[in-house]
Order: sequence, then C-alpha cells, then structure tokens
Amino acid sequence: NPKGLALFLEGYARLAAGGDVEAREAVRILAGRLEVCATPTAHGLAWGYNFPWQSRAFFAPAGTPNIIVTSFAGLALLAAADALHEPRWRELARQACAFLLHDLPRRETDDGICWSYTPVDDSTVYNASALGARLLATAAGALKAPDLLDTALRAARFVARAQQADGGWAFGAAPNQAWRDGFHAGYILESLVTVARTGGTAEFDAAIRRGFAWYTERCFGPAGEAWYYADRPWPLDTHAAAEAVECGLTVARLCPDGPALAARTAAWAVGALRRRDGAFVFRRY
Repeated sequence: NPKGLALFLEGYARLAAGGDVEAREAVRILAGRLEVCATPTAHGLAWGYNFPWQSRAFFAPAGTPNIIVTSFAGLALLAAADALHEPRWRELARQACAFLLHDLPRRETDDGICWSYTPVDDSTVYNASALGARLLATAAGALKAPDLLDTALRAARFVARAQQADGGWAFGAAPNQAWRDGFHAGYILESLVTVARTGGTAEFDAAIRRGFAWYTERCFGPAGEAWYYADRPWPLDTHAAAEAVECGLTVARLCPDGPALAARTAAWAVGALRRRDGAFVFRRY
C-alpha cells in the first residue's frame, strides 16, 4: 500500500533526522519500495491505492493515481531527502508536484483552485485539495520553486473559504459528500498551518482557530475518544486517533490546547484500541 509505505517512510525519516542510525537503513528501503510503486503520468509521477475502491462519487480501479496518496508520497520523499541528503528522492517529489500541477483536473474560481481526486473524476473534495496544497508548499522551499507556493496559497484559500459557519468542513461539495468527520478536518488544519507557515502569512489563522475549536468539540469524547464522524460516538477509529496526535501538535502555535488533545487521545488509544498482542485494531463498533 503506497500510502502506508509513505507514512512509515516519513516516520523513519524523522527518526533518522534526529540521529537514529538504524532508521537510516529503513529510510533507504522504504523509499526504494515507494519508488517502485509510482505510476508515470503525462508530466510526472503519481501513486494510488493498491486496491479498487468505490467512493460515493466515483469508482477507481486499483492503482489509479490520486492526490491523497501522491501528496503523502511526495511529503515522505522530501522528508527522506532532507534526512539522508539524497537528491534523487527530492526529484521524485518534484515529479509528484508536476502530477498535481499538470495532470489533475482542477476547478478554478475567484476564490482559488480545487483539484479533483483523480485524473478521471471531477469531484471537489476539500481535504484532498488541502493535502495537495501542503505538498506544494513544503516542496516550494525544498525545491527552491516559489511558483509552487503561489499555487498552494490559491488552493488553501479555496479550502478556507469552504469552511462552514460553525468552523467545520464538509467532506466535499456534492450533496452526497456533506458529511463531516474528524481525521479529514485534521488534514485540512495541518495543511493550512503548513501553507501559512511557508508563505509567512496570517491569513488562515482565524480559520485554523475556528476549525480546531470545532474539531475538538465535535469529534472527540471527554477522555479523548476519537470518533470517525462528527457528533457520533461510534465507530471509534484508529486513523482518527492517529491524526489527532499529528494535528494537535501541528497547530500548537495557534491553538495552545493542541498538545493536550494529542496527549489525551494518544493515551486513550493505547488503552482502548490496542490489542493484547500490541497491534492496534482498525475500529471498534
């Protein structure tokens, strides 16, 4: 699963950057495996899921390139390149950016741009476009390409202006994408923070603060229980719990309660979602 490989690669890259010698070999192995999974596109490289999947908007055969997996792959390769000073991985990330810029359909408005999920659909999915903006903003500095930041800002503005009155975001613009959930909101918040930090702008600060307040109040139980859907205690979701840790730490500068949410949810997850053999369950119903 390329997304899984990317998540592990980014984690090991963080450890390697901190001086963990054993993590360096893991970075090399995982980056090599991730590269093998890449799909060449007209202008770059992209990644997709290793299984077919049916969303509420479209069907994607196994391997169909998409913005989510490609964004995570690009971010992980940039982290790996920084940790081990490997220019090849930076070049692979540049090609991931080229996929976003030239191979994905996009919706353009006065508010900005929003990419489709894959090259073969025309959906408007806010968290997906936010993750694309996060990749471009991160790559702008690493690749010394300020034009990437300009595009990232336009995408972030589109997403920020889709924020609802109470601070939350729908999954997408279509009527059957109106649900709201925790980990996709976390993606958006992390992405807005990254774009704002890279761009040296405070224009998203209010949206981030309102969004994190909504996220904290509507997507968790009192002990840090990570719910999948907003305002619905079940199912309890491991993906949502992991994203709460990432998001809470990422927004800490603007949202001082972020680290407390991260710690509370991590402690709850270790107690409630871990099996006797040490592995974590996918969900509890």
